[in-house]
Amino acid sequence: VNVAIKVVSLAEDSEISPLLGQAFLNEILQSKRLSAQSQHVVRMYDFDFDPVGLAFIVMERGGLDLEKTLLHKRTISIAQQKNLWKQMLNILITLHKNSLVHLDLKPSNLVFFGDRLKLVDLGIAQKANSRGQGPNGTFGFTAPEVRLIPHNSSPRYTHKADIWSLGAILYWINYGHGPQYDQHDRSYRPPPGIPSARDPNIVDVLRHTLRMNPHRRPHTDWLARHPFTRSF
Repeated sequence: VNVAIKVVSLAEDSEISPLLGQAFLNEILQSKRLSAQSQHVVRMYDFDFDPVGLAFIVMERGGLDLEKTLLHKRTISIAQQKNLWKQMLNILITLHKNSLVHLDLKPSNLVFFGDRLKLVDLGIAQKANSRGQGPNGTFGFTAPEVRLIPHNSSPRYTHKADIWSLGAILYWINYGHGPQYDQHDRSYRPPPGIPSARDPNIVDVLRHTLRMNPHRRPHTDWLARHPFTRSF
């Protein structure tokens, strides 16, 4: 079996952080459960700790992540986009069936294993509707309600946070970087000087997923029925 070893530091200021330790165990347990349900979640085989605060995960080894792969491609066809989209949506459906919100879906967390795309990082995933610990995630891909929250606030996150991230990745595939937050719901529009996506179904998916108000974003079942997902 081809394996990779992921090394994670659990120390903060020379002391082992309980929060980081919990996030590590959280990732192990969730990955084991989800990989048994979906071929699009990485398999983890074993893990261990050392006394200085390092943790080691033995996991299946993949190729390049989505970010590095697309940086080497000048263009990506609509058919290729649909293939990637369907795989990413499968990941999201698996998470949400398990009442999990990832909160940090992004191209560097999605790795190719041959032609199959797999999620390789579940570090900050949490139960849907549970309270967050403050701003998390990655600007450009993480939903605004996760990034733009008042200091010392503990909001409840729903599945709709990941819907934004999925749309943001599709936006990045088409335009080269993540969308901007726009209070007037124009986040789906291309950056200045860049033409809109060629497929109107892509534009429609972006228009619906990249809404500032999470309650106005669609559910995964709506996306699964969308013409962009169904046609190939």
